[in-house]
Amino acid sequence: MWEKLYLAGHSQGGLLAMMVGGMRADDLEALLPLSPAWMIPDFVRRERFWALLFDPDHIPEVLARPDGLELKGIIFVSP
Repeated sequence: MWEKLYLAGHSQGGLLAMMVGGMRADDLEALLPLSPAWMIPDFVRRERFWALLFDPDHIPEVLARPDGLELKGIIFVSP
């Protein structure tokens, strides 16, 4: 099938690419994180992200931002 697999992502996608790359390093030819949002896990550990306050040990299924947008809690869960 494929001989080489490259993984890239920007911002949150860059963070995800780095996390997946760390778990599957032997499967990748190269990892290309573009401006990865590496600070997100630290923000989550501090119980704060985009003006949202939550318990990092009990992340809700949906978090509502003050501007009305909703974020799925799963994006804050480490693999």
